Amino acid sequence: MKTARDSEPMVLFGTRLRALRKQHGLTQLVVAERLCVDRTTYNKYEAGRVSPDQRGLLTLSEMFSVTVDFLLGREPETTLAVAGAQVEGGTLLSDQEKVLLQNFRQMPPEDQQALVERIQKEAHHLEE
Repeated sequence: MKTARDSEPMVLFGTRLRALRKQHGLTQLVVAERLCVDRTTYNKYEAGRVSPDQRGLLTLSEMFSVTVDFLLGREPETTLAVAGAQVEGGTLLSDQEKVLLQNFRQMPPEDQQALVERIQKEAHHLEE
């Protein structure tokens, strides 16, 4: 028989997932589409009623730049305040960079790739 304690990890997972999604400025529909699940299924993840499969956990950890351990409650909550707010080397993102990153994450993968290629091309021209 399940006890309230048995459901605690799922509730924590859902709470962290919701906070990360909001922190990144994404809708449930956008995240669900990236996971290739229905929005109602994703809603159940955030509600702590259902958990994603292994592939889904990996996709979520990559999408939000956190570890699976963090999503599952095995890392402290202080990681959430840092998640998405820093890049490699611990450099904080400016407000402008955060907006750019949020918009980038909402784009379909093919548009993301096209944008990256365009930026790389522009940066190459600046070096010349």
